[in-house]
Amino acid sequence: QSENQKGPNERGMITECCFVRYKGGISTRGLALYDDRFLPGLARLASAVQAEGSLLGVQVFFDGAGRTFASDETVSIGPSDLTPWNGPYMQPLTQEEILAMADDFARSARLAQQAGADLVEIHMGHGHLLGRFLSPHFNRREDEYGGSREGRLRFPLMVVDKVRASTGGRMPVIARLSLTEQIQGGIELEEAIQIAHALKGAGVDAVHTSAGTGTTAKGLASIFPTSFVEEAPFSAMASQLREQTGMQTIFAGKVVTPGMAEQLLLDGVADLVSIGRASLADPDWALKATGHSSAPLTPCISCNQGCADQLVTRKEITCIVNPLVGFEGDARSITPLGKDARFVVVGAGPAGLSCALALAARGGSVVVYEAAAELGGQYKWAGDVPGKEQYGRYLGYLAEEVRRLGVEVRLGVTVSQDGIAAEELKQAAAIFWAGGAVQKPLQMDKLTAPIVEGWQVFEKFAASKEISTAQATQLVIVGSGQVGTDAALWLASKGYGVTLVDRLPDPLAAMGTRRYDYERSLQTLGVRTMYGYEVTGGEVSEIVAQSVENAQELRLHADIVVNATGRVPRAKPEALKNAIAIGDCVKAGSALDAVRQGTLQGAWAFQSRI
Repeated sequence: QSENQKGPNERGMITECCFVRYKGGISTRGLALYDDRFLPGLARLASAVQAEGSLLGVQVFFDGAGRTFASDETVSIGPSDLTPWNGPYMQPLTQEEILAMADDFARSARLAQQAGADLVEIHMGHGHLLGRFLSPHFNRREDEYGGSREGRLRFPLMVVDKVRASTGGRMPVIARLSLTEQIQGGIELEEAIQIAHALKGAGVDAVHTSAGTGTTAKGLASIFPTSFVEEAPFSAMASQLREQTGMQTIFAGKVVTPGMAEQLLLDGVADLVSIGRASLADPDWALKATGHSSAPLTPCISCNQGCADQLVTRKEITCIVNPLVGFEGDARSITPLGKDARFVVVGAGPAGLSCALALAARGGSVVVYEAAAELGGQYKWAGDVPGKEQYGRYLGYLAEEVRRLGVEVRLGVTVSQDGIAAEELKQAAAIFWAGGAVQKPLQMDKLTAPIVEGWQVFEKFAASKEISTAQATQLVIVGSGQVGTDAALWLASKGYGVTLVDRLPDPLAAMGTRRYDYERSLQTLGVRTMYGYEVTGGEVSEIVAQSVENAQELRLHADIVVNATGRVPRAKPEALKNAIAIGDCVKAGSALDAVRQGTLQGAWAFQSRI
């Protein structure tokens, strides 16, 4: 219990990593705490958090590898002369540099205390600087800071001692620790337990468990498990560490639902549960989980596209299901709409629905027209893809919000004389066109095998009615983007023989942190991949593909061809020529793009006119 804490409290938040030195790594806009000039900002944060009845922990951190990513440095720093997998060369710290770095951690902890923080967390996981000294994979030193476990612990324990001394023992000190680095020769559970024993002996008050390191084939997916992985995948390891060390344990690692968080506590896996990505999806997660808010929980779908992937591409953190992340201050400027303000949204995919909900949340009257018989557009099939079942939760949430906010939905209605009445369009304060995208054509005049377009495979083969013997049916999918790859997984899971062809040598690179799980799933389901091949034509029931590298030509038998070569915006109907276009009908993109456009348009459109 810190000197700032007035009484028992089981609620708290821990900041993102605060750099203890300039060029601390990991992000271009990360928090810093290496100088007095950062005190006012952190003090405001501490005051705001504590005013809500919560506690604030500050994570102090240095990422020797990430500094090349977030600065102009060309080499990383760490324990050894080593070039990690998929990482920059690691220049070993000298003993003098180790001592200076330990002092930097202590200074940052002291500044956190001065700013009013309630505890300090020292990051020792994920292959960052202190984690690399702990790891037998990264630490190959032969001096007193390497070799045995005692040597590998020397620098991290020095940091603990200096941090405790700098704060006068008047605030808790906890450590972030990887239970497994998921890398050959790295930290595994048995080693992590021994490290935790040593940290406890040094006065560390709790361990914040995690897993993974970015410099593995899994990449950030080893730290941020995707939808392909079950919820709370590291719970058994955390439970074992807590049982064998007796340490206060904070569990982290894909806890999405309140039910899972509660079960982890009931099962004794941890004393506290840490919510990360799910709190981006819904900042009121804790309030809703504890019954302090009756509004439905916005579900995290563990897609990583708005959070972890944005770290890698140096973009602003956002969220597919909550695009207002980062715009919280701006959201105060959203103005209400009069009850007589009526809006028409054409298209009930992610863009149309998110726009309608944003307008309805402001008090507007909204009617949504959709040509299909159900909500969701192309997104409605995402939850059917093996490994992406969680995506269906978001569509369920949207449907629930439509009902809760009183959005009127008319399904099976097209923009025509018999569809949306012209008078209704005239009376609308604004019309939004969210008609989505259509598949690019695939011209193969000599091909007699049927061609199915993109997402239509889900409708066409949903019940496998057309072909009685799926295993004898060979499908060739042309295009390995999101649509083609998802179709391949779904079709293969139904028993079809699937070959996935793409002209790019590495199309899965676009999947970001989901890449490893896609690769594994394609392999597990027996999908044949032909990357670096361009489809040049087709004859009867054969596809002709040519190697981009050496022009080698191959012929692939195809009972059915799936065209997933890309999408183009659907043309706006003449009756909607004055409508505001949003989502794929502007530029074919991802669900992240569609939801963000729809939400921002609905939230800020007509601020002063209606």
